[in-house]
Amino acid sequence: MTNNLLRKNAENPKTGTVEVAREAKRGIIDIETLVETNQKLIDTITEVQQIQAEGREKRHNAEAELQLLERDLKNKLESVLINL
Repeated sequence: MTNNLLRKNAENPKTGTVEVAREAKRGIIDIETLVETNQKLIDTITEVQQIQAEGREKRHNAEAELQLLERDLKNKLESVLINL
């Protein structure tokens, strides 16, 4: 048991030190992480632009419909006033 314990205790610092050295040499951020993050940002911007374009189109269509409703209401009111 003592021999195994000594061997395991000797291995732990080695493993930890090697892992730390590997992480330190690779830099702070992997380029793959930056590429993925960049693409997600681009996708988000694209989706927001599409949503905004759809909203603009819906507002434009609603405005045209409201103008028709307003015209119909005015015409009806005028016809009622004329027939009074």
